[in-house]
Amino acid sequence: MAMDKARGGVFTTPPSNYPPEAWYTYDDKTCTYVCMAVEYFYWALTSILGAQRNRYDDVSHEWKLVTRDKVEEKDKDAYALFTSGEYGLPTQLPDGNYKASVMQPACEEEKPTAEA
Repeated sequence: MAMDKARGGVFTTPPSNYPPEAWYTYDDKTCTYVCMAVEYFYWALTSILGAQRNRYDDVSHEWKLVTRDKVEEKDKDAYALFTSGEYGLPTQLPDGNYKASVMQPACEEEKPTAEA
């Protein structure tokens, strides 16, 4: 799994010390393996989208790849997964400006017919 590569090994709970080559070093002892996968997803995707740029000093104790280029270079599995387009993941950060669009139902509700 990409997350295990990023952490330098398979750990079901955060280790006391991560290997020096790890770039994802989440250390919340209450976080399960699934929780760690969610955090990894967050860090990788938001870095690819640009949300972590200029935050290295704030987040490097957990995540070291704070730009799209760094994720593409170091975490090729995550980069391929999150940029493939296959899963409909966001391709840009939200900016707080939203407007409604006209929605069409996928199918029209069937109208009951009168039986003779």
